[in-house]
Amino acid sequence: MKTINFFKTTLLTIALFVCGNVWGETATSNFLSSKTTDAQIVEDGKTITYQCSSKNSYENPARIYQNSTLTISSTDNSIITQIEFTSPSDKPLTGFTANVGEYNATETNATWTGESTSIIFTANPQVRVQSIIVTYTPATAASVATPTFSVQTGKYTEAQSVTIDCATAEASIYYTLDETEPSERSTPYNGAINISSTTTLKAIAIKDGESSAVATATYTFPTEVANIAAYNALEKNTFTKITGDITVSFISGSNIYAQDETSAMLIYDYDYAQSEGLAAGATISNLIGTKSEYGGAAQMADVISSTIGEGTTILAPTTVISVTEADLHKYVKLEDAQFNDSYSFTTERATSATLSTHGKIVVRNNFKNFEMDVTATDKYDIIGFVNVFNGQVQIYPISIDVTTPSITLSTNSLAFETVENNQTKDLTFTVNGANLSENATLAISGDNADYFTCDPTNITPAEDGSIAETTITVTYQPTATGEHAATLTITCGDLVKEIALTGTCISPILATPVATEATAITDNGFTANWEAVENATSYDVNVWTEEEPAFSVVNSSFENGLENWDAEEGYSLSTDNAHTGSQSLTFAVNSTNDLRQTIDNLTSGEEITLSYWYYLNENSTGSGLRFWCYWVGNEDHSALQPDTYTNKKGAWTQATITTTVPEGATALNLEIRVYNGAKGYIDDITVTPANGNTITPITGSPFTVERATSKEITGLTAETTYYYNVVAKAEGYTASEASNTISVTTTAEVAEPTITITGDDLVETEGMYTVALGETRFSTRTSKTFTLTATGILEPIKIKPEMGSGYFTIISSDSEQASIVEEMDFFGNVNKTLTFTPNETGEINAVCTISNRINSEFTDYGVSNGEEMMQTFEDLTFGTPLTEQWGVLYQNQTANITKVFIVSLTLTEESTGTGLCNQPVMEGISFNGEEIINSLNLDVAVYNTIGQIVVRSNENINMSSYPAGVYVIKAANGESMKIVK
Repeated sequence: MKTINFFKTTLLTIALFVCGNVWGETATSNFLSSKTTDAQIVEDGKTITYQCSSKNSYENPARIYQNSTLTISSTDNSIITQIEFTSPSDKPLTGFTANVGEYNATETNATWTGESTSIIFTANPQVRVQSIIVTYTPATAASVATPTFSVQTGKYTEAQSVTIDCATAEASIYYTLDETEPSERSTPYNGAINISSTTTLKAIAIKDGESSAVATATYTFPTEVANIAAYNALEKNTFTKITGDITVSFISGSNIYAQDETSAMLIYDYDYAQSEGLAAGATISNLIGTKSEYGGAAQMADVISSTIGEGTTILAPTTVISVTEADLHKYVKLEDAQFNDSYSFTTERATSATLSTHGKIVVRNNFKNFEMDVTATDKYDIIGFVNVFNGQVQIYPISIDVTTPSITLSTNSLAFETVENNQTKDLTFTVNGANLSENATLAISGDNADYFTCDPTNITPAEDGSIAETTITVTYQPTATGEHAATLTITCGDLVKEIALTGTCISPILATPVATEATAITDNGFTANWEAVENATSYDVNVWTEEEPAFSVVNSSFENGLENWDAEEGYSLSTDNAHTGSQSLTFAVNSTNDLRQTIDNLTSGEEITLSYWYYLNENSTGSGLRFWCYWVGNEDHSALQPDTYTNKKGAWTQATITTTVPEGATALNLEIRVYNGAKGYIDDITVTPANGNTITPITGSPFTVERATSKEITGLTAETTYYYNVVAKAEGYTASEASNTISVTTTAEVAEPTITITGDDLVETEGMYTVALGETRFSTRTSKTFTLTATGILEPIKIKPEMGSGYFTIISSDSEQASIVEEMDFFGNVNKTLTFTPNETGEINAVCTISNRINSEFTDYGVSNGEEMMQTFEDLTFGTPLTEQWGVLYQNQTANITKVFIVSLTLTEESTGTGLCNQPVMEGISFNGEEIINSLNLDVAVYNTIGQIVVRSNENINMSSYPAGVYVIKAANGESMKIVK
């Protein structure tokens, strides 16, 4: 057990000095609210001003509680002539009454004449008072000083030893303890007086026949009672001690409800609950305080001391049918109560509701400790405390629980949308219930009920009749295409709940294609590409352009620094943290700073979306940031200046406003306002149409492609960005979702490319060029020059020999645009590839030298003296040659210009080759001058004189289109022979 004793000082205890004479104690009892300071005292010898104030300043009027008391007394015979109450002009003292002695003062003034007074304030329930002005007339100083007491008027819990003194030397002091006026016939004071019960001490000093003023002090000791019932029978304002044990049943702020076997009570003292750490179930004995009233209901205030028990006893409420004033402060329970209407109880304010049962009493959520809506149709168990306010019986609830059986569902419909034939899809919902006495069953009905199932089909409530967040899984498994519907019914006794089930069965859906990057990009087209989709037989290729709005934010991602932005102090560029691109705008501000840009070309009535991305650092403080925009030409900016601040920390977050351009608005002052303490980043600020960019399909889109994974798109505009995606299709399947979107920009428009070759001994016939090197000897070199001229070329051109053409080579070029790379061919010959790089205007102009590389080894091919030897340089084209040939490589694309070199020479030195022909004829092979007859359908290869395969076949071979010359035929059986065409 622990015993706590303490004495609560009054909120205002003042000793006043008037003309050198001492006033008696000026005291209060529950005078000012706990949120105020002591009154400020101003005294000028004729008036005393109590300047009532809050803790903030003396200019803020204080609240004076109902039934509070201010006691003023004079010990020097000064006369109080008037008491005046003032209030602020905006808070008049309407309904305010101050009972001053026998005089009732209302509104602002109260006049009273006398030596002392107690002022009891009765306001409903409290009033704000600016000041209390006491006007007095100082008395003539007496020749004998008024006695003084060592212990002042007050409430005490222990005996007091009081001594009396007088400032007048040799004066005799007499006193009384029975409230009679003292005189020289009263008890002479000879030493300390022991006072242990409520007593009024009066004393007078006498010298030479003259008497002092009477000094008075009242010492109040608690009236002891054994229990709460006896306490409740006491008079108001009785200083009381309850000796028996009482138990705390509930605490809410200043409200401490307690009870014993005899009755219940309310202790209204926040400091007491806080200082003692009281909790429900605590046992209190020897409780000392003052019995007061609020709204006509008794309560104990100003607790001075108590004894707190070590154990706790949790009390249960008493179930009652109705309550009366006699049940004040009792802990009760009303079962199956019903309200007369619907009400909402909130933690914001106290709401009064009336019951239609249990005596139709009022339920008031005075503690504001829960939120709920109640209806007139449901029943409730209400647990709380009985209160009486101005004669009205009330219940202050601590809990309201519905007792009506109920089932609640998280949804009243499940839409499965589309499901492939013979596939399944699950959706879930939750069931909650209360006060249920039997199981809940679930059943599915309707024309399409066979396509739906649920699990579980039965729910058993807990022992308290509740169902808590039970998840139900509903499965849709259709076996026929079309729209399907059914009803899931949950039944529990008389309770019936329904959920509508809907779904659509579709054919299997093809997988979504994956579009890949475009290739063969030119100034007027490109090739769209994608990956094949299983079971797809065709593809739709959608190609379109997108048009951005005319009103766009310049430099929206700060890639060009602060270009076009007006940024106040606190902003700077940063590469540390960007939402997109390489940098963002960072801010760290100590005041409200703005970021601005003007957006033009707006149209009245158009719906637009404003957006920005922001990132607030974890150490950011304050409100964050928000839009603070203005229309130009219209004064209504409300939609552009939302009350909501954007202040999420630690992640990139988008803030948006969607609004309609008002009538008269010609532009938008786009502004983002950042507030004091904010630190972070801004990026990607946009103003766009609410429905996005304008999309325009190109002519012919979508293009249908059968069993392919690419589509050439032509007829496009140079330097334009196009977009494409792909949809897969097949009979018996639902078309796939559109693939990812690929963007591709066509190249700049160029002039029609041309290639021209000129030179001595160069003959052109319909695009075919012949260079005759003339006669040459073995092991000697003959050269010729030609000029290559090209226009409209954007990428380098390569001239390279076909494989095995090591007997002819380009050995030099005089152009700085040319570079030569040596490569070894299949036969081990080192050939030179010449690469020409066009100048800035797409032109090439170079002189090249070509020569032979014939040596004696050439006789291995059976070339005789005087025979002509030819080499063809084919496919001098735009694009990649189909074979390793002398040709022009340009932009990896094939164009329509073909240039052919035919380079020839005539051997003049006799040569006898060992030859490849071991026999003049082959089995099954013959040559009639124009066609090789392959009667046995052998695998046959035909070589030219330098060993290059010119044709291969297992059928007859028509040689009529091949140039005249010497060829070698070689069959799969190893036989070979030479033919001359």
